[in-house]
Amino acid sequence: MRDGWFRLSSRDEEVFGCTSERGDTVVWSWDYDGASDVLRTRRPSPARVSHGQSWPTVVPTSSLKLETPNTYRVGEFWRTLLHASGPTIPSLVMSGSARVVYQIPGKFEQDGLSHVDMQNEGLRRRKYPAHVRVDTDALHLTYDYRHVRARGFDEPSRAKMDIVLRQIRYAQKRLNVKKMLFVFVDDIYASVLADMFVSLPHLAPRDVTIHLVHYESFRDRTPGTLTRTREVIPGVIFSPY
Repeated sequence: MRDGWFRLSSRDEEVFGCTSERGDTVVWSWDYDGASDVLRTRRPSPARVSHGQSWPTVVPTSSLKLETPNTYRVGEFWRTLLHASGPTIPSLVMSGSARVVYQIPGKFEQDGLSHVDMQNEGLRRRKYPAHVRVDTDALHLTYDYRHVRARGFDEPSRAKMDIVLRQIRYAQKRLNVKKMLFVFVDDIYASVLADMFVSLPHLAPRDVTIHLVHYESFRDRTPGTLTRTREVIPGVIFSPY
């Protein structure tokens, strides 16, 4: 799988990542705030924090005002995924947002909006088959930054690494596979996790290619950055923004 990625031409950003031509299993995990929130089609409405809760109650998506996504940046989001995983339909899509660790998706979230609804709306608008939607069981895995021992890295960084490693194990079991391409998209922690893998290469699971993709929904991409995609350690790839 890893060699397959490097056989592609670095001169063509559209097909720089690993493709599914050899039947590789592709799994996506998306951060939301600052990344896949580019897909948002509803405007968050200030919501009151419920008694005993730290976050606002999620309101029905249908009750929120429509919002038009930025067409260019949405296009960049999908072009980035094409670069990372090739022209394939993912076998599994999961939320890689810190909301799955610190909030209760679909019930209590920071802006009163279900981020998974917005991710699913992006998949629907992209015309992916109806079965290609964010996996809801993965929202409730036992995420905990304390699972990751990484001296010198802060709690949020360790929490993100735990999301990646736990979701990989979940996907292997759910899909009954060992080998896969796991694409993780984040506006901050893709580069941090790349550094963590360099410092702690034993964290990288065997038989899995991890593609850490830096993507920011709030600004345009610097031209040419995808051509600087590189392997940081065997089995871990990083794409800058």
